[in-house]
Amino acid sequence: MEWLVKKYEETMDELRITTPIQRIKDMKTETGSTHKDDAELEDMRKQVEKLKVSESRMKEEIEQTHARQKQEQDDSLRIRQEEMRKLREQKQQLMQNKETLTRSMKQILKQK
Repeated sequence: MEWLVKKYEETMDELRITTPIQRIKDMKTETGSTHKDDAELEDMRKQVEKLKVSESRMKEEIEQTHARQKQEQDDSLRIRQEEMRKLREQKQQLMQNKETLTRSMKQILKQK
């Protein structure tokens, strides 16, 4: 009987030390893992999912940045090509004007 009382007191002391939440976490589930293990596993799954989402967003942001940079380069190239075309046209027009003026000057000089 004395042994039973002593065992009872030890068990009660142990139960007082161990919190109810800890006892629940330490209970075995049907799969053999503890609730604590399940909670850690779930936390890891959530962390992995967050990292996947973060990685996906980063990839998307990189793709958008590359697309923006390419568009800016294309726009810049198009603007430069347009400016070059206008300058060629202007040069051609000025050369024609110069030829016309040179002929006119020659005719005026011939008349004198």
